[in-house]
Amino acid sequence: MYSKRYGHISLLLLVFLTACSSQSPGEQATDSLKSVQSWVATVRVASTAWEQHTIPTVYARQTLHKAQAEIHKESNALTKAHGPAAATNLLKQIEITTQQMTIAIEAGDRSAVSHGIAQLASEQRAIHALVNHSTRTDL
Repeated sequence: MYSKRYGHISLLLLVFLTACSSQSPGEQATDSLKSVQSWVATVRVASTAWEQHTIPTVYARQTLHKAQAEIHKESNALTKAHGPAAATNLLKQIEITTQQMTIAIEAGDRSAVSHGIAQLASEQRAIHALVNHSTRTDL
């Protein structure tokens, strides 16, 4: 009898905790944007280091491939959460820029990487503005 009651209480507690931990679509969008913001910073640091010959190509390539996959994942999550068009469009553009930079690193094209770093800086400012806006308005 005790174990059956304990089981019901445990189930109710689990349901309650699950309900409390679910995020609103705005919170999910903000989390996706923050994650991408971090990955963009990572791409910029790795690309700059590669451009300045301070890290090997293999490391830069691996870092950008991982960043690309994570940015793509967050972009898809934002699309599924019906995030704002401005945010989903920006994430798609960041995906494209990161992909172009990955290709440039594989080709050894430091000039194209330099251009990509500048492009990412602009996109990073845009994502920063969106994150700041979303934390004030909950998208």
